Amino acid sequence: MRVTCFIGSLSCGGAQRSLLILAEHLSRRGHDITLMTHASRGESDFFAIPAGVWRVYADPAASVDCRWFDFPAQQRRRRAFRESLIQTRADVVLGFITINNIRILQALEGTGIPVVACERSDPRICPINWRWRILQKKMYPKAAAVVVQSTELLDWARAEYPQWKTVAICNPVLPPPEPKPPRPQFFRREHNLVSLGRLAEEKRYDHLLKACSSLAAEFPDWQLTIGGEGPERTALESLIRELNLTERVELPGQIQEPYGLLGHADLFAMTSRFEGFPNTLAEAMACGVPAVSYDCPSGPRQIIRPEIDGILVKNGDIEELSQALASLMGDSHRRELYGTKAREVVERFRVEDVIDQWEGVLHRARE
Repeated sequence: MRVTCFIGSLSCGGAQRSLLILAEHLSRRGHDITLMTHASRGESDFFAIPAGVWRVYADPAASVDCRWFDFPAQQRRRRAFRESLIQTRADVVLGFITINNIRILQALEGTGIPVVACERSDPRICPINWRWRILQKKMYPKAAAVVVQSTELLDWARAEYPQWKTVAICNPVLPPPEPKPPRPQFFRREHNLVSLGRLAEEKRYDHLLKACSSLAAEFPDWQLTIGGEGPERTALESLIRELNLTERVELPGQIQEPYGLLGHADLFAMTSRFEGFPNTLAEAMACGVPAVSYDCPSGPRQIIRPEIDGILVKNGDIEELSQALASLMGDSHRRELYGTKAREVVERFRVEDVIDQWEGVLHRARE
């Protein structure tokens, strides 16, 4: 098949990384994969493009800002986007992230080119404004398939929006590379608690910092490292100073290769308000790292098996989070047991099985 994959940009992010993994493995199976973004040619990609995947850009006119009620400008932008997509000669177009999906469906309406719309978070919670929500309800029934990342979201979508052709496909979990990358220089203490994600409000890293503050005196040989970048950096740095954690917390910024960080962690934590399928949680477990996570909708509960390879705590409960972290930080034997079982995540979400599911969806869409 010829498959054109579209996402807004190839900046640092879980959706971008997931799309590149999908594109690479579909290409390996002999499909002709084109990867398109709105980003200008002058903007560098954070991730490397897999061998065999064509990298193209939409016409600049396809991303010109215009007011929502400026209908002539909207039509010009939509026409440019449609022409860019048609030029790829795709059998199927695959969109990542809600707003991109809507724009693709609008642009290709009437062309006969099937569109698969992929949700990358929890659409029940992830915020989009009311105009986009209206357009989502209007356009998603026209998609050949709507892909969500958990059976929980599949059940919700089938109940709330039975007109959507919804399927559930989890992200694949790749085994960590061998040999293990070098230990990061910013790991200065014996033990390391790690989290990884965008420094944004929905990740609630302030909760993690407050939990670690309450444990600092009891566990002086532990360091917290939060990898990632985002709009909350200044606020988090201020909170770190306020909690007297300057010598105990590192914010190293964007991480090109997550396994280089996760492979040397002793414990992983996730405090998100909502998730789709959190790659970093699964990748930490693939490295044999036990995890503590808020039981937020909808991803962590399908990855962590409580009291087998990690701990789920009540969503938003900082005190329970602190207790769960302490129970593993103070028990190396339990961490080792959980970590051994955590590695099974690679087989539970085996890349070949996930690509089989994607091929099935894409073939049905083309037909």
